[in-house]
Amino acid sequence: MQGTPVLSMRNIAKAFGKFYALKGVDLTVWPGEIHALMGENGAGKSTLMKILAGAYTATSGEILIDGRPHAIKGPKDALAAGITLIYQEMQLAPNLTVAENIFLGSELARGGLVQRKEMIHQAQAVIDRLGAQFKAGDRVMTLTIAEQQQVEIARALHRNSRVLVMDEPTAALSSRETQRLFELILRLRDEGMAIIYISPPDGGGL
Repeated sequence: MQGTPVLSMRNIAKAFGKFYALKGVDLTVWPGEIHALMGENGAGKSTLMKILAGAYTATSGEILIDGRPHAIKGPKDALAAGITLIYQEMQLAPNLTVAENIFLGSELARGGLVQRKEMIHQAQAVIDRLGAQFKAGDRVMTLTIAEQQQVEIARALHRNSRVLVMDEPTAALSSRETQRLFELILRLRDEGMAIIYISPPDGGGL
């Protein structure tokens, strides 16, 4: 392909004590691509993605964003690089609204006051972009698992993420919800987002 990959992981290794979970791993991802990482539990696919998301630090190797070396030492570094990992266990605050979750850690404020109406307005625009049925003012605890995934994706879009990693996202979904998720993934791909899909050996519905 022409141009520069949005992400390159080169010669990545991760050791836990004397045990190497990963050694000599390379991964290159271009904008508008979907990559599936498939394998048994313990194969290292989640470990690799946790390195990318800043949850783990690689023992050796390098990560390049847009062709330039990028040190990812923690989750904030990954977010700043445009990388979002959606875990199987949702990283959402159930008692808060959808809008509050989307803006969590980056709340809009003016004169020391949180601009709730503007947050709801901006959050709803992202929700509508996804074609989701819930509202920005709904509390996350009232949503289905599939809808909570959409909140996570909406938060990634709000953060202008360019690489979206999804860890076995269909594990708790019905066949219809899985179909809708894949339709959404294809739309995000068509918009230029790079997507990495972590899957069990059977493909997780792929």
